[in-house]
Amino acid sequence: RPGKHWIQNEPADHQRYDDAIETMTRKDSGAFSGEEHRPEETGHHEEDGHAEDVDRKRQKSRQRRTLGVVIEPESVLLLEDQSRVQDDAEQIDIVMECFEGRSVRAYVDGTMGAGGHASAMVRAHPEMRAFVGFDVDPAAHALARPRLEAAARSAGREDGATRLHFQLANFRDMRVELEALQLRGQLDGVLLDLGVSSMHLDTPERGFSFNDDGPLDMRMGPGAALTAEALVNDWPEDEIARVLRDYGEERHWRLLARRICDVRAARPIRTTRELVAAIGRVPGVNKRGRSGNVHPATRAFQGIRIAVNDELGAAEAAIPAAIDCLAPGGRLAIITFHSLEDRIVKNAFRKFAGRVEAPDRPIAAEMARTL
Repeated sequence: RPGKHWIQNEPADHQRYDDAIETMTRKDSGAFSGEEHRPEETGHHEEDGHAEDVDRKRQKSRQRRTLGVVIEPESVLLLEDQSRVQDDAEQIDIVMECFEGRSVRAYVDGTMGAGGHASAMVRAHPEMRAFVGFDVDPAAHALARPRLEAAARSAGREDGATRLHFQLANFRDMRVELEALQLRGQLDGVLLDLGVSSMHLDTPERGFSFNDDGPLDMRMGPGAALTAEALVNDWPEDEIARVLRDYGEERHWRLLARRICDVRAARPIRTTRELVAAIGRVPGVNKRGRSGNVHPATRAFQGIRIAVNDELGAAEAAIPAAIDCLAPGGRLAIITFHSLEDRIVKNAFRKFAGRVEAPDRPIAAEMARTL
């Protein structure tokens, strides 16, 4: 279950953050999805004999984590399904809550997608005079632009009243892009919705989904150099194993990496279906090919996708850039889906709230160091 977090740029008012930060420190908590990869809990065990103890520890940890908050006790809500990103009314309502009752004259959607969240924000804030949408995918821009133009018109404004800027760039480059638009330090609101979107999952030719056959691509934008096909066919086995372990939180990371390399030795793995076949049955998976409600390829696909798009590195770069671009009183809201993203957001928010030290080495850098 993803979590919603926000931090506000109000250096003079730290008191209301104190209880939340202390709660986070004491309980190491927040809103998490599924099972978090924690070396001290899992030990990266592959043997089934460890499964019962690992699951019991994870259950205790999950119960503890769901008690906590980020920045304010009321600021974290649990969402039901990250795959329903673009038009899910519940999730859009939650995003609206982050900026409810606030004047938002300059706003950035760092993960614009098809424009669902963005168009709702434009409609909800008639005072908005500048909107900037970031996305590396030209297909997202083609969908979002007319949607946002219509939203501006429906809010009773002519096209010229709200400046709409569409940046074909990663949100990690927000500082440079907003400097060029003379909006650095002027933002009243920023939204980042981390992870993959339904637009990607529902398009088989993008290669994100294991439910449909398609080319093994997984790039968020066509300009990226690395593809999933290149990763699974060219990277050494130990590097693939660490991607599955550190980014996919896959318990059987070593086994699945070996299977992938055995298959590619006979023939290249070109499609999503071929990758699913290479992964094969995972220990603990039932005859229907599922462990509970989780497909056996879920974690492997997640890990490879994160590595292909450097998603954790982008998030770690984007958060300080977004905070730097906020006006006094401006607010940054972030939706996370899994525990790796959630940890990055919590550490960054702790640091910028001035209450808890963040790790010396960024999480993405620490993982990349071993790859």
